[in-house]
Amino acid sequence: MNTLPNKHMKPFTLYRLKDRPVFMMAIAKSGCTYLKHLFYLLDHGENYPSGNKIHKDQSALLKATEDDHETILRTPYKFIVVRDPIARFFSLYFDKIYGQGPNAMHWFRAKVGDDIGLRYERDLGLAGHQENALKLAAWLRLNLNGLTVIERDFHWRPQASRYNHVKGYNPEIVLLSELKPKLTGLLSPIIPDIDEKMDSIPRHNSSQKPCDVSELLSDELEASLRRTYHSDFKLVQNLSA
Repeated sequence: MNTLPNKHMKPFTLYRLKDRPVFMMAIAKSGCTYLKHLFYLLDHGENYPSGNKIHKDQSALLKATEDDHETILRTPYKFIVVRDPIARFFSLYFDKIYGQGPNAMHWFRAKVGDDIGLRYERDLGLAGHQENALKLAAWLRLNLNGLTVIERDFHWRPQASRYNHVKGYNPEIVLLSELKPKLTGLLSPIIPDIDEKMDSIPRHNSSQKPCDVSELLSDELEASLRRTYHSDFKLVQNLSA
């Protein structure tokens, strides 16, 4: 077994393909459901049959181990997908916090939402969602600084903290909004039909947004998110530099 040289090389945080040296890190609310379904298809030749259950199915995907360390160092086929922090925040809000569907974090309302004054009416208008978003953003800042009784959750942890686990391997950082062309370019030498495979993945985790996200983003909310997720904004900004 290899001795790992530093804290920025944690192979067990990566998923890998069974027969090809392809590795990826999946980050919650940054395309992780789609990516896990893609890796399942590439390994098994068929789509995963049970939707979002893939997240809890320990047999669906392979995790890398310390024995993969040298392979991860050598392979050019390793990547992490990150998302614009504002888009990720609104995905969290509408899908997990305000949403009432099967993917929602229903426990959040009882343990946090009611206490911080979030509103859950189905006909909540733009002003109500703006108020909710500001309250959630303020609570997330407290939570990520260890100032709440609720532990930090992977759905809202900074993406940069996840990247730090593998940045020693120098993975390709792919922006979610550019996933198709970037992943096709990266993986086509080893998976010639990657474009076709990506198109065949059904959508499982797309939340319905009752109002235009661009209208919800006030200067106050953006400033709050930039304070809380400053490392994520920097990570994404560097991709565009």
